[in-house]
Amino acid sequence: MERIRTVEVGTHIGERVRVAGWLHSLRRLGGISFLVIRDGWGIIQAVAETEVELGPLQDGSIGLESIVAVEGDVVGETQAPGGVELQRVSAPCSIMRLSATAILHDALSCGWQQVPWQAFAAHS
Repeated sequence: MERIRTVEVGTHIGERVRVAGWLHSLRRLGGISFLVIRDGWGIIQAVAETEVELGPLQDGSIGLESIVAVEGDVVGETQAPGGVELQRVSAPCSIMRLSATAILHDALSCGWQQVPWQAFAAHS
């Protein structure tokens, strides 16, 4: 599945999408967790209703400001930032490590067909 920008999510209501960016905030309210993902274009809220959906956030291997990818179903929700949110999310996966090899491995293990930026661009 190809990543879309947060500002594009509203045009995909009823579809399953993938967004990536920084984990901006995590709020837990009565068994429901709200993840806010920030990319260079805006923010999107993802709602996790089960512990399984939180994945690596449970054990602390992903924290605030980690770069993550999250898949979910786009649903209109007036209380969400921008009026839409992701529901029935897959566990967020980290796509940021210290080495280029680890970045590539993490991106591919998240199901990406290619890295979403030029990791090994030639300099002229």
